[in-house]
Amino acid sequence: MLAMSLTVATTRYTDAVLFWTERQMEERLIDINDLAEILKIPPKTIRNKLSNGTWPIDPLRIGKAVRWRSSDIEAFLQPADDRQ
Repeated sequence: MLAMSLTVATTRYTDAVLFWTERQMEERLIDINDLAEILKIPPKTIRNKLSNGTWPIDPLRIGKAVRWRSSDIEAFLQPADDRQ
C-alpha cells in the first residue's frame, strides 16, 4: 500500500513539474535594454526605480542578471479596465 501511495505521489509531482517546465519554456524573458525599448524609456530610469522600490513590474533575478517575464510586461501594458 505504501509503495502504491509513493508511486501516485511521485507521478503527480512529476506531472506538476513537467507542466510547470513546459509553461516556463514557452515564456520569454526580457532584459532591461529590451524592456526599455518596449516602454520607450531609458534603461537608467528602470534601474533607478528598481533601486528605490517604485518599479511596478517584479523582475526575476538570475544571479546578477535581472529579467522580466513577457507575460508580466503584457499584463502591465494592458489598459487598467482590462486587467483582472
